[in-house]
Amino acid sequence: GQVCLSLKLELQRGNSIVLHCKGGIGRSGTVAAMLLIEYGEENSVAIQHVRQKRQGTIENQLQEDFVLNFIIK
Repeated sequence: GQVCLSLKLELQRGNSIVLHCKGGIGRSGTVAAMLLIEYGEENSVAIQHVRQKRQGTIENQLQEDFVLNFIIK
């Protein structure tokens, strides 16, 4: 939602962003996938893409379901 829009705006301004949570894979991967969806990727493809870049990311079913059901408003 709003976090992804803010991150997208920073990227559009040419700024770099860093995503990190305590473990660096669960919540960070979830937000990274949501950001890819903001840029037009299909939800399941976004999960696959993030997992290809960082193995084990989006670490539980709750996070995966959240990304699969994420809708851009």
